[in-house]
Amino acid sequence: MAAEKRLRIGVIGCGEIAYTATGPAIRQMLAAGPDLPRGVRDGRFCYLFDLFPTLCEWTGLAIPPTAEGRSLGVSRNTSAGGREALYLAYRELQRGVRTSRYKLIEYVVGGRRTRTPLFDLQRDPHEMHDRSADPESQETLVELRQTLAGLRDEWGDRESPWGRTFWEGYERPAL
Repeated sequence: MAAEKRLRIGVIGCGEIAYTATGPAIRQMLAAGPDLPRGVRDGRFCYLFDLFPTLCEWTGLAIPPTAEGRSLGVSRNTSAGGREALYLAYRELQRGVRTSRYKLIEYVVGGRRTRTPLFDLQRDPHEMHDRSADPESQETLVELRQTLAGLRDEWGDRESPWGRTFWEGYERPAL
């Protein structure tokens, strides 16, 4: 079953990877207005909830303190905003991190870490070749796991029931 879904509403490139294991689901947004540059494609990472504060900023409205997302920045400064990496989660089974070049997915099944695919998206955009066992990928694997742990803490994932279950199994010694 293919889970790749594409919502093609435009080209400003607000991308979010929605499914960790079954393929990318890139969401894009098209924005037009008198202060927005024409024909610009912007590939910064964001989550869907980042769109609300972005739209508030673009329209000159105050961003409510209850808004969970972060603005991508005003239209004249396309280098502001966005995220360096996306934190990916699916129930108590998967956690992952997506950067501009790599995607790492950690699986916990039956209360234990089971596999860790690593994809180099520049060399393998279709995620066909797991690089996690390659000796030349070990430094990248360590860095991405550190990024994953940092995002886990930033999001407070250990506080959710699914997150707590995942991280307990992830940290349990292998048999």
